[in-house]
Amino acid sequence: MPGFSALPELANRAFIPSPSLIEAITALVPQDDAEARDFFTSPSSVDKLKVLVESHGSLGDYESQEKQSRRFRAVVKSCQEVLSRELGHKVRSFCWPWGVFCEEARKECLAAGFEAFYTTQLDVNLPGEPLAVGRFKVKNRTDS
Repeated sequence: MPGFSALPELANRAFIPSPSLIEAITALVPQDDAEARDFFTSPSSVDKLKVLVESHGSLGDYESQEKQSRRFRAVVKSCQEVLSRELGHKVRSFCWPWGVFCEEARKECLAAGFEAFYTTQLDVNLPGEPLAVGRFKVKNRTDS
């Protein structure tokens, strides 16, 4: 259960929660939806959870650079396989989820054969620079 607190998974290292903390939380918090809602509406139950988390030795840790690279490769390979299968041809362009990425992810995409990368940034696209293709606004106009 990696946590990506600020950015999508192709933009940063994953935080891997402590397995023993997850086990302790799972034992304390009901796993049934209705019971879990009741748990979180009870201030005393929430206090018990806070004490459990605060008293636990470790919340977890960030994945290593090696694990991050393996995860990026797996994500990129999976995207490439699904898109190629669904579209019926090799896919050469990649749209960054939420438009956010890191250089390590871009390297993995380039190694996998992707050639053009789309962001969500409003930008002018220069010829011959497909590593960060930006978006531009198109108005719903009938006069052009």
